[in-house]
Amino acid sequence: MPDTLLEVAESLVINAERGEEGGIRAKTLSTLCDACPFIAAAVRAKAVTSSRLPCLVINLTLTHHRDDLV
Repeated sequence: MPDTLLEVAESLVINAERGEEGGIRAKTLSTLCDACPFIAAAVRAKAVTSSRLPCLVINLTLTHHRDDLV
């Protein structure tokens, strides 16, 4: 199971490339909220729906982890 913002984003991108639906499990969401204050704030404020959460994860990863991407 992915446990960092970068790992979750990578798995979502891979799933999208395969044409698969990319969902985020509750345990993964909890880990993401612990790892990323931006996601935690969005989830607490109910500012992001579950269908938009994968996009938020990918955008935050590109913004904050650009140097870590290969």
